[in-house]
Amino acid sequence: DQLAWQRFSLVFGPVLYVWVRQGGIPERDAPDVVQAVSQSVFQSLPRFRKERPGERFRDWLWTIAKRRMCDYFRSRQHLQL
Repeated sequence: DQLAWQRFSLVFGPVLYVWVRQGGIPERDAPDVVQAVSQSVFQSLPRFRKERPGERFRDWLWTIAKRRMCDYFRSRQHLQL
């Protein structure tokens, strides 16, 4: 649903940007990492289940963001070898 993704981007885009910058991603690469997180969310959203007690979307989103940041740093390490 296009409207839902526009809303997601509007609400969570700035949050993701702050997270990736605080995670050490350079300003020039932050939009790419935010996009990678958004793509992962899109692919994984059907598996998100809020039925589990205490599970929150924001926590799930943070987990995905951390993984994409790790991917970013891993790819940079490989380039420096």
